[in-house]
Amino acid sequence: NQTTQLATLKNEAKLHEAQLSQLRTDWQQKKDILNAKKKDLHLADEKVVRQERSVANMKEHLQNLVNRQDDKCISEISAQKRRSNSNLSVFGDWVAPVLKKIDESHCAGRFTKKPIGPIGLYMKPKDISWVPSMENFFKLGLLRSFCCDNFKDSKELDKIFNSIVPRHMKPGCFVSKYFSKVHDVRKNAVVHNKYSTMLNALIITHPVVANCLIDQYELERILLIPSDTEAHDLLSKQNNVPRNCRRAITKDGNEYFPAPSYRSYGGKVTPRPKYLQVSAEDIVSNLEEQSKHERQNIALLESELIKMKEEKAQKDKVINELVVEFSRLKNQIDFVSQNLTQVKDELNQISAVSTDAIVSTTLILLAT
Repeated sequence: NQTTQLATLKNEAKLHEAQLSQLRTDWQQKKDILNAKKKDLHLADEKVVRQERSVANMKEHLQNLVNRQDDKCISEISAQKRRSNSNLSVFGDWVAPVLKKIDESHCAGRFTKKPIGPIGLYMKPKDISWVPSMENFFKLGLLRSFCCDNFKDSKELDKIFNSIVPRHMKPGCFVSKYFSKVHDVRKNAVVHNKYSTMLNALIITHPVVANCLIDQYELERILLIPSDTEAHDLLSKQNNVPRNCRRAITKDGNEYFPAPSYRSYGGKVTPRPKYLQVSAEDIVSNLEEQSKHERQNIALLESELIKMKEEKAQKDKVINELVVEFSRLKNQIDFVSQNLTQVKDELNQISAVSTDAIVSTTLILLAT
């Protein structure tokens, strides 16, 4: 009877041990999954924080644009619209007062020859599709610069700048003797049957400005080549390079230098013109377009943020379910462990009783 009970308890103990082993394996697997999910959730949290920061930065940028429209446009543009035929304001609200002061100083005899500027005011692209690339090439610093015939005049002009122009907006000044005729550059100009030079692509309405740009940039040696592929094909091999060509620009604003020192540099263009023969209305339209674009970006970022938060909530739900399952397995392990301990205790008790009985029987037999 005790032998049967002992065998039953041993089988029961083996079953409990097997069950406990399986439960511990399941528990470890769930633990690994839970840890991985927690790590995944942490990454999702960081992603949400970054996205929230992006949205906040974008909103701040939009607010800055709105402020520019409010502060700069509403007050300044109203004045610009009253001067609808004037493009001075695109270079800065200081330009008109500076030009007025130049006229007064010139009439008072303080200039040998009247300064000319802003340079960009005298430049008009023949093909509007090249305006963004040209603006990228010349940059605002050049476009709002002035020309002076001599250093004495430049010093007088500098006094006017210091009295009117904000320090961070102070324009440059090119000093070179005035000539009434544009330099004859035909000898040095690049000639191509398909592509125009920068000089030929511009209407420059003042000979002094034209000569300044020729001296500074050699416009007669710069080709306008629409695409990067065309620029590469023409300038990458020395045999193909047109005579007198020093460089080329594309409509994307990229700049190419011909073989044998072939190289290229990336440019950055804005789709809408800002400075070259641009009206005040274009400034407003450009800011409004930027604001519209920013609002679209914000809407997209906020939509993505909502999706991220939904994904994070789903991850939270999965983790909570895993925690519940993890806890359930732990309770099962504790329960089976207790049962196993109880069965082992019973086994030990039965084994002890059986041992005592055997010892007693042996002693009796020895006594007889």
